[in-house]
Amino acid sequence: MTVVSTACDSLVHRLAMLPSAVGTLADSEDAGEVRALLKLTDPIERHRAGEDVTRIFPPEDDYVGDHRKYVLAPFAYPNASRFSDGSFGILYAAFDLDTAAAEVAHWLSKPYQDTVAPAGIQPRKMYVTMRTVADLSDVRTSSSSNVSSAIYDKDNYTVSRQLGLELHAARHPGLWYDSVRRNSGECIAAFLPRIISDARPQYEVEFLWNGDRFAEFKPIRPL
Repeated sequence: MTVVSTACDSLVHRLAMLPSAVGTLADSEDAGEVRALLKLTDPIERHRAGEDVTRIFPPEDDYVGDHRKYVLAPFAYPNASRFSDGSFGILYAAFDLDTAAAEVAHWLSKPYQDTVAPAGIQPRKMYVTMRTVADLSDVRTSSSSNVSSAIYDKDNYTVSRQLGLELHAARHPGLWYDSVRRNSGECIAAFLPRIISDARPQYEVEFLWNGDRFAEFKPIRPL
């Protein structure tokens, strides 16, 4: 598959895991001990310490800026996904919040559907905006006629994961692709955190389970 690159300089939107409870311990007498333990066990805290053997990425590929955990978490805790077999992490984001929510809702729904969960479940994510600047491998169908439609299969990730493995091995910064879960939506898959800047948590988002899927979401803004 021949993949072209397209320059991308855009604000993107991500729904990330909520921050750990450690942040609430900042003024407690246990905070120091908890942070010391994290430096030994948490891959992001070990990465922050700057020792080469514990780095997730070398300095030239690292994210520079505040709110590092929102950027580094998907690399520190890799999962199998559309473009990864689970052997490496990818940061996924979308060009608008609705698309980001549609993608996350799909993945949130799968384990609940397997257990026939009753309506009323309301998991939360943190809405984070960030900027991506890079020449991305462009596999949008509107940009190239050489892209295999198999990378957009809704359930079979064989072809898309092979593409991801090849690009990751070649140290490509990332992909620009069509959303599979929302028509007209577009997403990025970042292979290197250095293409991300200015990560800013906005507010929490709550997904609403209707007994079949997460059909809607709503913002939870502080008063």
